[in-house]
Amino acid sequence: MTKKITVLVMAFILFISLLSIENHNVFASVKDSPTSDYRMHPNKDRISLYRKPKGKKIYTINKIIYEPGNPISIPQAVYVKKFYKNGWARISYKEQYTKKKSPSKTYKGYVKISNLTYNVHDFVSVFVYNTKGGTLKKTPNKKSKNFATVPLGTLVDIDHANNDGVLYGDNNNFPEFLWVRVEYYKNGKKYIGWLSYKDARS
Repeated sequence: MTKKITVLVMAFILFISLLSIENHNVFASVKDSPTSDYRMHPNKDRISLYRKPKGKKIYTINKIIYEPGNPISIPQAVYVKKFYKNGWARISYKEQYTKKKSPSKTYKGYVKISNLTYNVHDFVSVFVYNTKGGTLKKTPNKKSKNFATVPLGTLVDIDHANNDGVLYGDNNNFPEFLWVRVEYYKNGKKYIGWLSYKDARS
């Protein structure tokens, strides 16, 4: 009987240990919200790529292209390497379906942040557009308490819980939303709060 109890106790201790390890791994797997190295898209029919901010133009990136023999348009993507507070972003872009016989070339340079968007079809995430960072608030009100600052370029997911994660409005600056509730991760901690359209873009 004593041996059976000992075995049960050891099994229970082993179970608790495995559970703790699993929980630790889950926590450790939570990554900070990205501030670079993610895909974005041109928000105009054509945007210019420069060798350096306000420097020489080196390429024109189209918003969409058509694959040869395919009538369906394909949104073009660029990969943002870094956002700068002067309103520019360093990006990498690989041209596709060129008429040239040579292999597609990868271009690296700078584009204006105002020429970029994240969402193409679905409104799922926003990125912080304000060069001073986005202010995360408890409620969708400019007088609400600030509890976190999200750095420029940070990509955050919209919290669509109960379908009330977005407050829409009609304004001249950005008509898609007035406030959006987002999930922001920093140092393994999750923050849920509201961002103003003045701070973020889709």
